[in-house]
Amino acid sequence: MNRRRAAPAAGIVLVRRTGPAASRRKRDAGRRPTAGGNVNANGLRLTLCGDGLDDSRVAELTRNLRETLLDVGDVAVGPAGEPPGSLVVTPAPVLVTSVLEVIASWLRRQPADVEIGIDGVRFKGTVTYEQRNALVHAYLNRSGEESS
Repeated sequence: MNRRRAAPAAGIVLVRRTGPAASRRKRDAGRRPTAGGNVNANGLRLTLCGDGLDDSRVAELTRNLRETLLDVGDVAVGPAGEPPGSLVVTPAPVLVTSVLEVIASWLRRQPADVEIGIDGVRFKGTVTYEQRNALVHAYLNRSGEESS
């Protein structure tokens, strides 16, 4: 929910975001992303890459994706030794589909040279329904939330 309030002197309209997502962003704003020991081994492992992307562009894309994913799951920087652009997302099992939809939507909005690896499977452009479902089932099986 957004609330608008006019700033009388400058004539600027301020938008104040409220709700759980805004609270989480405010809480996490001053924190450095976690790395290493705080990463859940059962999380979805994401790796951003692409032809011709330098480290600064990968870092920028990683920050952007992390911010996007904070609304649907815990997000941590990959453990030490992982390549640049690594994130681990640990959603509640009920939110796995939503997390993958957010990732797929984010990927569609990126330049054609951006790729994302999700648990070792690389995607570029559009993630199909079948691919997304396969990832959901693999994640739920691995986390013990779905019987085979």
